Amino acid sequence: MVSLKQFSPAFFWRQRVMKTLVGLLRVGVTPEELARALALGATLGLLPTVGTTTAACLLIGGPLRLNQVAAQLSNYAVTPIQILLILPFLRLGETVLGVDRRFPLSAAEIARRVEESGFGFTLELGLSVVHALVGWACVAPAVFALVWLASRGAIGWLAEKRRHPAGT
Repeated sequence: MVSLKQFSPAFFWRQRVMKTLVGLLRVGVTPEELARALALGATLGLLPTVGTTTAACLLIGGPLRLNQVAAQLSNYAVTPIQILLILPFLRLGETVLGVDRRFPLSAAEIARRVEESGFGFTLELGLSVVHALVGWACVAPAVFALVWLASRGAIGWLAEKRRHPAGT
């Protein structure tokens, strides 16, 4: 029988995230390795190019020998945040690069520009992706550092709790 409890965020966090992290600690992954993998996964998970983050984690985390389970776990966990940050990354990148003509956000303006320039709009769209990546690159080091510090402390606590359970 399926319970609605299985769909709650708390259940998901406990069953999917915490059990996965504890399982990784149990098989010998160190808290430091987990923290690095979680930080890289979360940072790459915020790339403003939807559909590329899994490959980015594999391509960058693989040569660094990071735990892919942890990297992909944090990558997928930040997906809702990724979607919310695409436009701020775009505007930040445009600001950093000093772009005069900002990418339009209204359907009417996009339609007007497509009609006005045809293939030129495709180039403009491609440039907007570059601008968003520049915006992401501006904040990526801080995101990595914050997630690494937070997860290092939390996973260290979790590992210690696992070594010395309450009541023993």
